[in-house]
Amino acid sequence: MQPRSTLAGWAAVGALALAQQSENVQLDVVRFYRSAGAVTAVDGFCRVPVSAVSPLPGGGGAGAAYRVSLTVHDSAGLKLTSQSWSQSVPAAMLGVASASLAEHFAFAARPGRYAVDVAITDSATGRVSRQHLEFRAYDAPPEASDLLLATGIREVAGAADSATRPGEIRKGGLRIEASGRPVLTPQQSSLGYYLELYTPRPETASVVLRVKTVAGVQIVATPPQQLPLAAGGGAARGVLDLSGLPPGSYRLEATASGRGGGGGEVVRRSGDFGMAGFETAAAIAAAPRPERPDRFTTLSEAQLDSVYEPLIYLMEASEQGLYPTLTVDGKRRFLRATKRRIGSTGRSGKPTAGFARGAPPRSRDGAPIGAGSSSGTGRRMRC
Repeated sequence: MQPRSTLAGWAAVGALALAQQSENVQLDVVRFYRSAGAVTAVDGFCRVPVSAVSPLPGGGGAGAAYRVSLTVHDSAGLKLTSQSWSQSVPAAMLGVASASLAEHFAFAARPGRYAVDVAITDSATGRVSRQHLEFRAYDAPPEASDLLLATGIREVAGAADSATRPGEIRKGGLRIEASGRPVLTPQQSSLGYYLELYTPRPETASVVLRVKTVAGVQIVATPPQQLPLAAGGGAARGVLDLSGLPPGSYRLEATASGRGGGGGEVVRRSGDFGMAGFETAAAIAAAPRPERPDRFTTLSEAQLDSVYEPLIYLMEASEQGLYPTLTVDGKRRFLRATKRRIGSTGRSGKPTAGFARGAPPRSRDGAPIGAGSSSGTGRRMRC
């Protein structure tokens, strides 16, 4: 049996991003309070600069790859949980200036102090890059969560639109494109924000947003927004248009007043972001576009695995072993690349199971896997 302070769950998913920031691995966490169980829900982000990896040997556009090892300890040094997974880097990304990949992980923690350690191992050279971060899980209900910044927020329109897309995280009926510290460009200058406010009784909060330099100089402020809160609280969210903001590092500060224990209380939360110049915008425009939706887009992890199984017999020995370690998105990219390489007929000249047009994925015993199979959105480990 795990101790009471153990983490309740874990998820990890990779997303492609671009950043005009440090060449070091970046690690950030954003905390939210959940009254059910009195736990802190943590969204973590690890940004891996492409400069930390090297092309895989063999050439031929193999790209690069790295392995993520992530552990969480409590204040006594007890390792509560650990997880590791592999991620591939498209060859075209290696030449993009300031490119990075963002890894998202999520877990729930009981009150106390925790340390998160991440190690990124380059598959080509074995070089290891490390980062360390400490945080405290809430001991009591806070006035507000941390501020989550994003490059996009959408509201789920219905059951058909409820799936979480690559790069998104789920917050109730919202899907938020978040990767830690957003970097905007002149062509993509919208900054999303999400802040949970907690109150034991219904009331109205006045929310103001301010964009400041890292030195604290205010650049712009929004008019106060009146946000009705039900008993238990609510969320302030929206998107700011920051067109014309000069390149540099900035901080978004959110203040909420008129809620909490006293009518005049002011709660402040902030998050860092950056604005890149036209040079980075040009690199984004030249970067490879996301894969067009195809049959792999909607397959669950179990269905992807069933498509992969017959391909083992068509692969060289050096190609085997990587697929099982990938995230769900990584598995989709792997199967797309394999399909392009060996074609729909395979090396044997016969249609390859799962790649034949219209053939449904099948289980190990050959039975078709129905559309009702559970979908996988990332690595998940129960502690």
